[in-house]
Amino acid sequence: MKLFNLILSVSFCVILSSHVLADESNVFCSKPDGSHWDWLEDDNEEQVVIDGSWVEREEYRGDYFLVLRSSYIDVNQQCKTEFGSQYLAQPAKNSLSSWYKFMLFDQETNTYSIADGYIPPTNSMPRISDVNLKYDIQPLLNSLDKISRLNGYSYSWRPDSIQGHLAGQYEYGVIAQEVQSELPELAKRDIQGTLRVDYIGLIPVLLESIKELKTRVETLESSQ
Repeated sequence: MKLFNLILSVSFCVILSSHVLADESNVFCSKPDGSHWDWLEDDNEEQVVIDGSWVEREEYRGDYFLVLRSSYIDVNQQCKTEFGSQYLAQPAKNSLSSWYKFMLFDQETNTYSIADGYIPPTNSMPRISDVNLKYDIQPLLNSLDKISRLNGYSYSWRPDSIQGHLAGQYEYGVIAQEVQSELPELAKRDIQGTLRVDYIGLIPVLLESIKELKTRVETLESSQ
């Protein structure tokens, strides 16, 4: 494990010292207790993004957005200036993002640290869904057929996987590759190449599936 961490640390040093930052993250500003948060925006009222890399560290058991410490200091100060001295900068993958923290790399000392931030017990943020922010709104079609080709499973995580700390605990879920085949927008690869499923994004598809099924049932009943 020590050798693994050493190799991982060296890899991060090479990535960051070379400024090869493969990902971007939106930034939101939150109170330490999570009682209020808001997106950090620039002068053009566009969401601020920061360069870095999404990483999963088993010893911390969670996802973090790895950035240069100097970059974090900049956006964190913007949060305090915009919303108040209590507010802290935190990364977000999208409007449906769970709550994450920044992992900071200090180029001067070649060390890592975890920035302060709030992680709620349910670890999810409300999804922005105001119709006034949307365009090209289209109904979901053939939802029932797509859902019928997906399967629910019970499973446990392999001990040698990134979820190995949960080995032996059974969970319910879907298979990302199956979701990718039917609903590619809901299954995306992370920086490690692992497929992740947007479970919340499945809800509108399930909603339309229920409505389609209800219509079919009513049609059958009316024909009897």
